[in-house]
Amino acid sequence: AWYLPEPMISPGGTRKYVKNTEGVISISFANSPGKEVKMFDDESETDGEPLPLNEKLKSSVWKVRLQVYEEIIRNLQATASANKSETNQYSFAFVNFMKDPHALVQEKALEAFKLYSRRSSANLSTLPEILQAFIEKGIAAGRPQTRNLCIDIMCQLYEKSNTESHVQEAIQTTVWQRNPKVSWAAIQAFLCLLEASIVE
Repeated sequence: AWYLPEPMISPGGTRKYVKNTEGVISISFANSPGKEVKMFDDESETDGEPLPLNEKLKSSVWKVRLQVYEEIIRNLQATASANKSETNQYSFAFVNFMKDPHALVQEKALEAFKLYSRRSSANLSTLPEILQAFIEKGIAAGRPQTRNLCIDIMCQLYEKSNTESHVQEAIQTTVWQRNPKVSWAAIQAFLCLLEASIVE
């Protein structure tokens, strides 16, 4: 639900609400059309209690999703690297994060995943799909920062024995795609691995 601050409630007239992706609602009154006001979003709370992070990730407001990954980064940085159980609890956040439609959220999610994958002992079942998305969405079509983060994470994962084969598989799967941008992105990823002296 979205609620008008009291001062913005019209004394009369018809109200029409249209929410956009920035969390701003356009409010049209019969006596004062076209007003826009930042609304109070209660998607991050239920009955006055904060929602758990996995529920916040479902929010339609991109800033709420961004805050989730910022909180995960803070928590991981404050957690001892040897504490695997504390790290693994955030696996829920890295299932479909490459499908987030907002570039800033996607980049923050990549930063969180880089830290998570460095420390986690869990081998995500969706890792092959994630790595393929790195190439198709991050390297082929992403912003420079997104591209660099995807490549850095792939290099990092290649160094780990339990994820090395997933990196190889992602490159082999995408290099033969008909889309030339994706194919070239796979080649770029492989060349970066070579440059980092990871592939012999």
